[in-house]
Amino acid sequence: MRIPEQPFHHFADGNLFLSLRPEMADSLVCPSMLLLRVHSHNFSATTTMSFSTRRANEWAGLALYRTAKGYYSLLKGKNEIRLTIDK
Repeated sequence: MRIPEQPFHHFADGNLFLSLRPEMADSLVCPSMLLLRVHSHNFSATTTMSFSTRRANEWAGLALYRTAKGYYSLLKGKNEIRLTIDK
């Protein structure tokens, strides 16, 4: 993971907005991700999200990210919700 050179987020009306970027979670550059280090193997995570797209290749969601080759993600796309496991 790298820190993006350009801002990709902003806050408005108590909400966090992330701009789409072409990079994906498994890329070694700068995807639009908000990260939180987890200090225990026992934890829970919840989120609410609003996402819509007209393109089949755009996704948003929640990821449990360990490395570029080891993560789980729950993603919302144009016409589907997908659980992925990359290990």
